[in-house]
Amino acid sequence: AERLIRQAEQLAPNSADLAAAKGRLRELREQVEIAASRQALTPDQQQKVAGLLAAAEKAAAGGKLMLPPGESAYDRYRAALALDGNNAQALAGLQSLPQRARDQFNVAVGEQKLDRARDLVETLAQLSPGDAGLATLRARLAEAWLDEADRRVGENRAQDARHALDAARDLAPYNPRLTLLEQKLRELGGGGSGSR
Repeated sequence: AERLIRQAEQLAPNSADLAAAKGRLRELREQVEIAASRQALTPDQQQKVAGLLAAAEKAAAGGKLMLPPGESAYDRYRAALALDGNNAQALAGLQSLPQRARDQFNVAVGEQKLDRARDLVETLAQLSPGDAGLATLRARLAEAWLDEADRRVGENRAQDARHALDAARDLAPYNPRLTLLEQKLRELGGGGSGSR
């Protein structure tokens, strides 16, 4: 490749394609040097990586995507990569975490575990800050909290209704249902104190 680039330099020294090819060759040379400088993993390191990957999978399946620190799937995949920087399973595992957060969010909302769903939205925001679906998930969660507030008002449980309304307001402060439910809560006589 170097010989061909030297020949091309004689024919077209100012070519943009030539400059791009030289840059690509330089990148390839650096990648080869980095790969050559990495030492092969010892059997102990290989075993440690395998253990970290297994623990990461278990943590992810158990919903521990980012928390608790040190025990989460995220931290364990990163620890595996610290030992084996090109580990395909660890890289794929890290890349799968945002979708796992979405999937677990859907389950949590379906099971009315709204605090858990809120945690998963925040997890997704940390894992994938530019995720286009975050606004939609927040809106869905706000609606679920508003439904919860409506149920609690109907059950004459003002304190629980206030908690749900506050959670919805945090997610969607301009949702038109907030005003209606605030009015129902006032009629209940519970701006914040009520039976539980």
